[in-house]
Amino acid sequence: MKNLKFDYTGGKIKDKEIANIANGLEEYRDHLCAVAEKGDFFQPEASLCLPSDNLSSQRIENMVMRFPSRLLKYIVVVGIGGSNLGTAALYTALMGTQDAFDPTRLPKLLFLDTTSTDKMSEILHLLNHNARNRGEFLINIISKSGDTVETIANFEILYKELTKIFGDITSRIIVTTDKGLKLWRCAEKLDFPRLYIPRQIGGRYSVFSAVGLFPLSLVDIDTRSLLLGAETMREMCLSSNTLENPAIMSAALLYIHYQKNITIHNNFLFDPRLELVGKWYCQLIAESLGKKHDTDGNIVRAGITPIISIGLTDLHSMAQLYLGGPQDKFTTFLSVRDEGKDINVPEIPLLEGLITGISGHSLEFITDAIKQGVQATYKNLNLPFMSIVMPEISPYYLGQYLQFEMIKTMYLAKLLRVNAFDQPAVEQYKIATRKILEQ
Repeated sequence: MKNLKFDYTGGKIKDKEIANIANGLEEYRDHLCAVAEKGDFFQPEASLCLPSDNLSSQRIENMVMRFPSRLLKYIVVVGIGGSNLGTAALYTALMGTQDAFDPTRLPKLLFLDTTSTDKMSEILHLLNHNARNRGEFLINIISKSGDTVETIANFEILYKELTKIFGDITSRIIVTTDKGLKLWRCAEKLDFPRLYIPRQIGGRYSVFSAVGLFPLSLVDIDTRSLLLGAETMREMCLSSNTLENPAIMSAALLYIHYQKNITIHNNFLFDPRLELVGKWYCQLIAESLGKKHDTDGNIVRAGITPIISIGLTDLHSMAQLYLGGPQDKFTTFLSVRDEGKDINVPEIPLLEGLITGISGHSLEFITDAIKQGVQATYKNLNLPFMSIVMPEISPYYLGQYLQFEMIKTMYLAKLLRVNAFDQPAVEQYKIATRKILEQ
């Protein structure tokens, strides 16, 4: 099978500079190799073990078999941040942005993340009017910490209201959390089916665990192919050959430009199906790298600010800033080849004489031409960028991409000398929120 195609020539950095950076990562690369090879779930980088963790995969498959997809209509994923972003990103990319409007494709995933009266009302209305009985829906509550305010609040309302409508729904609740925490113990007491998240794996690195695999499997997404893609990319990103290691190459490019005060990373996604993939990446890079202190305890205020742009839409809103504004951004262009899905502009146009060069061409061809024009402009303006081409949107290639980004982030955190796996600053607002709620 093909792999993601990476092009770093727009990064404006010589191979020698990248090699110097890569040499400093050699010891850490060896450590990552050891974690993956041993399946060491006691290390912070334990997410590397997930693509080849057959025991966990079997445990998840066994749970999925208890709920045949042919009997289901809706699976409500109740979670926020790392507990739902990766799953939502994969689901939207694979099922399309208009899936909610297709009543023929069932079962569907519904995502209840933020505390929104309107969103809650919509989901309750949908289930009340479209689920004939409790056997046609599941509620998957996901929380790594077990005490996420938004998640628990949403679940409590959902459980109460659905119990009024459908009676006892105990068997329709699946809890995914850290084994042994209070939420796990509550689920045991209430006899809810349970799946656990390995202790060392944080939410933003958990998409290849039960967090993502269970709900995605319920809607017949090929999670084995997803994991195979991740495993293939893991080997590429642990390679000792720097020029063939996309994670090290990309981390080095971002780090070198970061040292030049280019601290914004623009993920320019040339396919609207990838928008939530971009939002997943924003959480990954922001929480992993945005740190007040380095690993030695020094105040550094490190971080790269991630933003996403959607091609072609944002060319008509943000391009003026990118091309004419401050030169403080490094851009990654992510596009999809998607051959064989062509819809062509008619050979003989109705609006004659308006635009030359589009007649008879496919929408994919036109999109690619615009992307090439944008990249040519970046080169002319000396704006740094790299590009990634995905052969198609499939579980395999999405697995490759998500794994690449996670390992790249680990390398980048090592270069910045920050902890990629904690998020101490976030606890400040959570503590303040609890104090307000408890008044």
